[in-house]
Amino acid sequence: MKKFNYKYILTLVVLFTCNISNAEHGESPKVISQQIKNWTLQCAEDHGKKLCEISEALQIPNSNYRFSISHSYYVNENKEKKENITFIVPLGANLKKSLTLVFDDKETTDIAWAKCESFGCIGLQTNNSSDKKEIDQFNKIKSLLSKSKKVEMRIPTFTTNPILIPADLDGYEQASTKMFAEEIF
Repeated sequence: MKKFNYKYILTLVVLFTCNISNAEHGESPKVISQQIKNWTLQCAEDHGKKLCEISEALQIPNSNYRFSISHSYYVNENKEKKENITFIVPLGANLKKSLTLVFDDKETTDIAWAKCESFGCIGLQTNNSSDKKEIDQFNKIKSLLSKSKKVEMRIPTFTTNPILIPADLDGYEQASTKMFAEEIF
């Protein structure tokens, strides 16, 4: 069972999409955003708490179907730096089947669905777990994202054919390295 607290994604969304001032201290969170090839790096620091994410937004041409891949890090409740890799797809995926990732047309791995929200369904891998198998899977996907040129998301549907979403990983490794650099702020 995945041990994941959705408050981290919600916190990132709030910090990156809203310009909310802190009435108590009269300060706004310090936010940076930078485009690194196909990836966007976003970091926010609010009262010493730092949250960072890299993401790639994808869309099927001539449609409103949007997908995203993101990699974020945060400090968990035990004050440990942890990471999440999420794949968000539109509603309508067959949740009885896993999301399949195919890296460079060679290496294949499956991700279980974590949950669906109004914005889409989330495939999640995290290292915020005590399950060795889950951490190994996270490390495998993180490594494949870094060394691969492309990934294809195969989203199961209720028909015989999955939806195939290709993603170019150009810039992922550079954005990831920058995300973990201490000198961001």
